[in-house]
Amino acid sequence: MVEQAVLLRKAAEVRRYVGSVRQRLERAGTAEPSEEERDLVAFHLLLAAQAAIDLATHFIADRGLAVPGSYRDAFHSLARAGLIDDVLAERLADCAAVRNRIAHVYDSLDWRRLATEIPAHLEALETFLVAVAAVSP
Repeated sequence: MVEQAVLLRKAAEVRRYVGSVRQRLERAGTAEPSEEERDLVAFHLLLAAQAAIDLATHFIADRGLAVPGSYRDAFHSLARAGLIDDVLAERLADCAAVRNRIAHVYDSLDWRRLATEIPAHLEALETFLVAVAAVSP
């Protein structure tokens, strides 16, 4: 059974970190943030994505779905089970890929590239929260 307390806690984490990223980027405006601020934005994006992955794997375990081979696959598993649509699954899979890029510093973490990707990732994460709420008990 889906544990409501886990869902609420993880959803709150996603909201908190998405809000932090938005706030920091808005505060920076058109100026490029300092290295320290960029690091914090990237880290909070990683934490938001990880909390969404945790939500996905919680649903996967609850529904007895096959264990996904990757974080990307976790979202595709939810789509195959009808919990989210395929378009959202792909957008969230992209969030998982960015999470890995940040965590493992792939591509030396190109800030300009990341900054252009962030709005779409935040929107996907927020859409996921709406979808999770719709299928939660």
